[in-house]
Amino acid sequence: MNREFEALKFLVPACRFNILNGLSESDSSNGSLSFENSNIMHKLTILQSTVEYIKYLHLVIKLLKLQMLLPKSTRNPIKKWLKDNDDLKFADFDVNLQDYRNIDKDYKFEDSFIKIWKNNGCTPNDELDEISKEINSLLSQDIENDSNLSPFEEDLSQHDFKSR
Repeated sequence: MNREFEALKFLVPACRFNILNGLSESDSSNGSLSFENSNIMHKLTILQSTVEYIKYLHLVIKLLKLQMLLPKSTRNPIKKWLKDNDDLKFADFDVNLQDYRNIDKDYKFEDSFIKIWKNNGCTPNDELDEISKEINSLLSQDIENDSNLSPFEEDLSQHDFKSR
C-alpha cells in the first residue's frame, strides 16, 4: 500500500510539486539534498490531491469530447468512435468536494451508487454538468448515412480508433 502512495506522490502533479519544492528548500538551507524531509506528505493529503486530479482529468476529457463533436465535418466518425468506446462515460461521474469533505454534514456515497445503479450505470441527466449535457445533446443528434459523409469523414470512418 505504501508503494501505491509513493506512486501517487509521483504521478499527481500537486503531490510531485510538493516533494520537489521540499527538495529545493532542503537543498538551499544546508547545501545538500535531503529526500527524507521532502518526502513527508500525509496520506490524507495525497488522497485529496488525487481526487482533485481525477476531477480535473474528467473535465479535460469532457472538454475534448465537446471539442471533437463541435465541427460538423468530423462529428459522425467521432460519434461512431465514442459509441464504440462507451461514449467515455466514465468521465461523467462527479462528486461535490465541498459536500463530501464537510464533516458536519452526513454524506453517503451509497446514495450516489444507488442513483447510478437505478439509471443503468449512468449519471442521472439532472445531475450532469453543463458540458456533459451539451455533449449528450450533440450525441443524440442523428448520425447521417455513410453515403453523406465527406471524403475526410469517410477516411476517418475507415480507421480503427478503439482505445487500447
